[in-house]
Amino acid sequence: MNTAGRKGYTLVETLISVALGLLVIVAIGLGVDSGVFLASDNRYRLYSLNAMREELEILRRMNYDTLVSLGTTSAFTNAQTAKLPSGSGTRTIASTSFGADIKKVTLQVTWNSRRGGTLNQSLTTYVTRRGVNGS
Repeated sequence: MNTAGRKGYTLVETLISVALGLLVIVAIGLGVDSGVFLASDNRYRLYSLNAMREELEILRRMNYDTLVSLGTTSAFTNAQTAKLPSGSGTRTIASTSFGADIKKVTLQVTWNSRRGGTLNQSLTTYVTRRGVNGS
């Protein structure tokens, strides 16, 4: 058999090409998966932030004495926490060293991550008896 002058690929060249092709396909698949994870993670962070904003607006409309009567720690839910996987909100109202008429309000939203584990985001503000403008 005369193989001189024949052009083609050897078995080794073919296997290396297939391996490189598979490596590229796996890398693209992992990149897409990471992109989807980051997009959903950012969406959940936005839901969490919106949940805390909604709750903060509810608290700002309350009378100071009503707000203080809510207790030190309590749960809250709204339409945004319902969008989170196992989402829940916690409201903490604490005294401060600034005076009896100033309270520290901390809102925290917790949810389950798509890849396991728990994620949370928190927001802290201060509320006074005289309100935002002090009048």
